[in-house]
Formats: sequence, C-alpha cells, structure tokens
Amino acid sequence: MLTLNLNLPQGALIGGDPAQFAKMLDEAGAAWYRALPDDLECGDDLAITGWRASTQSPLALPAEPNRNASFYKAVPGLSGLEFVAERNCGFVVPAITRTAADFSFAVRFAADPGEMRSLLTLNMAARRNYVFLAETDGQIIFKTQDNSGSVSLPLGPRDQGPRWLVAGFSGGRFCLARGGDAPVMAETSRHEIGGPGDLFIGCRSHRAGLLKTLGAGVISDVIFWPLNVLDKADPAARAQAAVFEAHALWSE
Repeated sequence: MLTLNLNLPQGALIGGDPAQFAKMLDEAGAAWYRALPDDLECGDDLAITGWRASTQSPLALPAEPNRNASFYKAVPGLSGLEFVAERNCGFVVPAITRTAADFSFAVRFAADPGEMRSLLTLNMAARRNYVFLAETDGQIIFKTQDNSGSVSLPLGPRDQGPRWLVAGFSGGRFCLARGGDAPVMAETSRHEIGGPGDLFIGCRSHRAGLLKTLGAGVISDVIFWPLNVLDKADPAARAQAAVFEAHALWSE
C-alpha cells in the first residue's frame, strides 16, 4: 500500500464516483449532462426528446430545427448522442446563465472521420452574438460569432480516442484547453459578451440554415460552469478545475 503524507485538494478524492462529482458541481451551480440511456427521454421512434442532467439543472431540449433527428449511439470507447453532418441534431438549455461575462464549459466527444464542427455554443440572443467551440481544419477554435475574439489549438491525433475539451471566458480573456493541459489564452478589449445566455449542444442557434456548421460525431458529456474554471487567479475556479481534472482522469 502506498501512503502519502500530503493534504490533497477535495477534487482529488472523488475518484470515479459520478454521484460525488455531480454533488460538487451542484455546489458550484454547474450543470452536467451525461448521455447515458437512463438520462435520455425518447419517443416511439427512439428519437431523443429530452436530456436530463445529473445535476439540479434544467432539461436539455431539441433545438428548433432538430426534428426527431437525435439518437443514442455506442462507438468503441464512447457512447452518447450521435451527430450527423449537415443535419441539426442539436439540443438547447435555455437561460443556463444570467451573465455570459464569466463562464466555462467542457465537452467529451469523438469525431467521425470528418469534423465535429459545432460542439458547444453560448448564445446571447439579446446581443445578437454567440461564443462557440468548434472543430475545423484540424484545429479546435473558441471564438465569437462577430469575430471580436478567439483562441485556438491543434486538435491532435484522432487515434487518441475520445477527448475532453474545456473553454472559458472571463475578464476579456478567451481560454481553451485539452483535458487537464495548461490552457492557451487570448485577450480582447472589444467584445459583446454578457447578459443572459442559452447553451446549445452540437449546433449554434435555433436557425435552420447553418448546415455547414453541423458536423459528425458522438458527444458523451457536457458540463457548464457559471465561472471560468481556466482562470487560475480565482480560488473558486481553481477548486472546480481540480474537481473536473480528477473526474476527467478517471473517465479516460
């Protein structure tokens, strides 16, 4: 037996216990959507009509252009919601935050041989703007729709299997990281990010005409925090980052 005479952060003690992870997310006001069969509400044709959270968070509903197009799929190493290129299979959690000025989200996914394209979006309808996380041209990008700010990093080898991505915004700074890696950051002095926001999963809005932004893959987990967990200067953010990193380590 290995004994360490160290004080470990609380997040390091959760191991692979999803109930404990959900509890710690709840305490931070975060939302966690796990694409497990018991979490999905389906119609007679098995199309998904609702996605229940593991936290005390609202039901994720099909986006308006998603007409019975979402299904559960199991692939090697990952099971979850299937997304089909140029078909809206997306979901939305309305009013997930009252202010988009400080937030972060994470997604675990596996892309098909093409691109996943749209992963997560925080849409600020009142400002006619959104911030989105996407896979395109071998890059992961986190940027605004109005091009007022962005950050990117290489996707990395596809044969590494399912992966976690984390993106956040606070203090005019865009942050992006793979799993527990150190984040890359970019600052902007001009942006329209703030006010209430809706979380879109696998698409960017309720518009039906953006087919080129809809890629193919499987999403197994989505997490949303009302703070930027990649902001190392914020003690609350650092605590949630430790919780997430411990969970991500066990889920790989």
